[in-house]
Amino acid sequence: MPLTRFLSSYIINVSCVERCEGKEAKKMKWWKKLCAAALALSMPVLASAEAKLVDTQTFARSITLGRASDTYVTREDWRDTLRAMDGTALSESYADISAQEKGLYYEVANENGVNQTGLMDAAGTLLIPMTYSDFTYVGNGWVVAVTLEETTDEKSDYRAMFGGGHYNVVRGDIYYGAQKMAEMNREETTGASMEVYGAYLFVRLDKSSGFYLKTDGTRTEFTGESFSRGEYEEIYKQGVYHHPTAQFAFVPECTLTADEVSRSVWYDAKTGNFLDLQGNVLREAVQDGKLLYDSVRYYGGDYMLTKKDRLSGIVDMTGQEIVPPMYDTLGGDYAGLLFEGGYQAALEGGKLRFLTRDGQVSASVDYELKENDWKGLTNNAPMIYAEMNGKISVFTATRGELPTQYEEAARGQAGQELLAVKQDGLWGCIGMDGEVVVPFVMKYAPEISFDGRYVVGSTAEGYQLFTISYGE
Repeated sequence: MPLTRFLSSYIINVSCVERCEGKEAKKMKWWKKLCAAALALSMPVLASAEAKLVDTQTFARSITLGRASDTYVTREDWRDTLRAMDGTALSESYADISAQEKGLYYEVANENGVNQTGLMDAAGTLLIPMTYSDFTYVGNGWVVAVTLEETTDEKSDYRAMFGGGHYNVVRGDIYYGAQKMAEMNREETTGASMEVYGAYLFVRLDKSSGFYLKTDGTRTEFTGESFSRGEYEEIYKQGVYHHPTAQFAFVPECTLTADEVSRSVWYDAKTGNFLDLQGNVLREAVQDGKLLYDSVRYYGGDYMLTKKDRLSGIVDMTGQEIVPPMYDTLGGDYAGLLFEGGYQAALEGGKLRFLTRDGQVSASVDYELKENDWKGLTNNAPMIYAEMNGKISVFTATRGELPTQYEEAARGQAGQELLAVKQDGLWGCIGMDGEVVVPFVMKYAPEISFDGRYVVGSTAEGYQLFTISYGE
């Protein structure tokens, strides 16, 4: 995906730059994929207890909520400060703090111009010094920091938003946390593609060369056409080859551990066996000599997606079946969000079902709608809505259809037991049982933290931060 960075936008007449796009620009091929599994780790499972508003704070200026980290940024006297939700300052003040990756990171700067930006984590620790212009968030702690230089070439990598300046990449430094692991020159930086496989970062420089970086600093060079084939490659009559360590996995000789790989269980489509990294059989998915599944896929998280006759089911990471393949669609199936937050949304003949982790149906809705009409289904949200007769109806994993309809709603996230809805022209938030948790006082759809414990919105009183408890 293209990089975009508005540098030092806190000063009037700044020489902001953005990455050039279009036919005349050389395209960077970095993938800005933040693993859903990494986000899932930061989201506690709520016990479907009644949500209650326990505190409201009002601010004269807008605040930025770090939805994935339960932090926020305030601005006072033209300086920004990162704070914990109780108001405690986590960082020193900067001229500019910009939330990235939903608040997992914050870009910081004190000076105007290029190569003046650094990167801070959600604890307020400066991970990367303020000597860069742009960052790409590859995922799982891996970040690429980019240095620029001014150029007269109009076909530049970046251009100034104001003033007409042009900039090219000098180099890209690869960081894991606060540790610089590698440097790339301009050609490598603008041409590389990257993916994360467990403890390894895959850096492909061209069609036949690149390298792997491990979180402990180990670097392995690679040349060969198969470099582009992912973490594993199933080689005919040989086995499953793990590219980063150049060994066969899911056999007794394998030395890999589960924390080193993105996928630690393999489904053998020939035998129907689920295997661990050392080749031990976890489950034989065979009945009467026939395979129980047509395919098994893993997209992150603690579960795998099964398919049989085009219907979907779920198994855990030992291969044990949680949900048989009987549903047309499972929410979050291709995003590693199966059962995220404790519930699983599913469609059976277009009808909405909510499942618990033991595979039981907790709530059922018998309206038959198209998949795209169920808003929040793709996120596997426990609160899903749909338009019914010109109004918004809400369906939850605990109550099914709620009695009240609304004017609008904002799509919920996996595990988020709070939904922003609009009534009589103003926005508020409701809980899983339909109770009003945040009153209808906000002018626009609010920001909600991923765990549903904090809401930020603009009201007649100012910018307000609402704190929610769940039966504590």
